[in-house]
Amino acid sequence: MSNALEFLRHLQQSSTIHTLFQSFQAPLPIDHNRVASKFGLSPDAMAELRSRFGDSLQSWADSLLSGLCKDIQRGAVTAGLPLPPSMPVIGTLPTGRVNAMAIPVPNSSEHIVAFDSGLFNFVHLFCKALLLALPYEETQGAAGVTTPADISQWCNSLALDGDCEYLTRFQQVLLASIFLGDPRMCEAYMPQRHILHLAEELVRVSELFIVGHEFGHITLEHLTPGNARRAPMDRFDVEAKSYTWTQEYDADRAGFALMLAATPESDIRTCVAGATLFFSCIEVIEHARAILDPPVGEGIYVESISHPPPSLRREAILNLVRQASQDPVEGGEAVHLARLFQELAQRLMHATTPLLESLRIAPPDWRHMTRLVGLDKLPQGPFFVVTGMGLINVNYSGRSATIRMAG
Repeated sequence: MSNALEFLRHLQQSSTIHTLFQSFQAPLPIDHNRVASKFGLSPDAMAELRSRFGDSLQSWADSLLSGLCKDIQRGAVTAGLPLPPSMPVIGTLPTGRVNAMAIPVPNSSEHIVAFDSGLFNFVHLFCKALLLALPYEETQGAAGVTTPADISQWCNSLALDGDCEYLTRFQQVLLASIFLGDPRMCEAYMPQRHILHLAEELVRVSELFIVGHEFGHITLEHLTPGNARRAPMDRFDVEAKSYTWTQEYDADRAGFALMLAATPESDIRTCVAGATLFFSCIEVIEHARAILDPPVGEGIYVESISHPPPSLRREAILNLVRQASQDPVEGGEAVHLARLFQELAQRLMHATTPLLESLRIAPPDWRHMTRLVGLDKLPQGPFFVVTGMGLINVNYSGRSATIRMAG
């Protein structure tokens, strides 16, 4: 076993997720026949899933991440883009944060790239909630979402009440992530096919951008001993902020270029919207934590030393698109779609703020939280949840993974 793999396994075994609920135990048995019936899995598919699930849970996450890395590698080679001199070991950690990080292995030249175990699931469920709100149109046998010309006017006209499905789904995944530490701890649902298709495209782009960003840190040697990012400090350090923020912008540009190279078949609008969707995910999580964290409270944003605000990172990518786009009209449409997702997420977050403030004042008990995330009872593993487009989520004894089913 390599130093990097051994170090990753050590982190996985020693990591514990920290949520607003400190304990999460008392596992419930799974009724495999009910799961197969509910999600349309054939007996053979369920048997294979159970067999492979029993062999190695971590292999599922490794398989998904390995596929993304191979796509990045193929695209980079074709486009002549730089890659890390030696490929990092990749895996997941239960950090409870919607993010990823490249980590140098102690006493080694190797690196690992660790993704929060709920990261891609949060992006997927978050994306589906946003797409539920977009206008739907059928013309000449084709169906899909439409993009409003005036984003602000359209967002102002949105219904944001308790009976609104897209707001409910948005709140469920956010609360499951913040309070339970796992975005899958909310009600599963299957939206219309056009939403599933677009969500799959956007999420894949977002995944590739995140992987490319972490590869960028390694390729640009941000993690070498003399150039390592500083850890957060008690007092604000302007020099440290400037230094590390520059690294993040550079890694974003590298990740965006690698993502584009890995998705030559994708529309530029989808690529830009998918990449910047990740920043909206970070924004809502940080906003929610700022409201719920007792030492801070009231939605006060605490500026990070290591990372620029997501809003500035988004603007840097959109400026890059405007400057580099060979077709100004296409580039403008790409920026417009990204703006739509940005403002829509902000409106849904604004509508969710009163709920979060009430939960800060009167923290929910288990029964209340179960209702808020849309479940009859909180599943506690092993369990399976189908999220659509071949994504199946698995949780067992605190370890989790995402499976992308073939076919």
